[in-house]
Order: sequence, then C-alpha cells, then structure tokens
Amino acid sequence: MSLVLDDGVFTTELVGGTLIIVENYGVRKISVSNASEVVGTVTGQQRLGALASSSINLQLNDTITIIATDGAVIKNLTIVSPADCLLKIVALV
Repeated sequence: MSLVLDDGVFTTELVGGTLIIVENYGVRKISVSNASEVVGTVTGQQRLGALASSSINLQLNDTITIIATDGAVIKNLTIVSPADCLLKIVALV
C-alpha cells in the first residue's frame, strides 16, 4: 500500500548532536525514537502560566510524537542526543 503525501518528509538519525526545530522550518508533526541505551531529551520552550517547560527523557525504545493542529507548526523544540545516543527522527513539513 502506498500513501500519497502533499507535503515533505524529513528523516535523520541524530548521534551526539542537537537539533532545534524553529517555526520557519514548517514542521507540523515530529516523532523522535531512541534506539540506544543512552538517554536523549526533547524540550519545548513554551510556558504554561508560571510553569516553564522541562526536558522529557527518552530511554531505549521510547518514542514521542508531537503534532501541531489547525494549520499551526511546531516552534522552538530542542532535541538533544548525547554521545553514543541514537535518536531516529521523522518530521512532516
């Protein structure tokens, strides 16, 4: 079975680096999976009232998916892969 997408798909494997998703990238959906024993992190920058965002730890086989709705895009999301941490990333743009 094939799916036809009107938009582009970005894929990468991040090892020992940082990827910062900003608004002008136009990312509407992103999934990050950890394929290693080393913990990676995903951190948003938005505040909810007085509460600041904090990092979400991704351990082996953990996956997080973030979806913007109603035509919005994801802004200011930081993905960090320490040395020896393999994060697999798929984004719909």
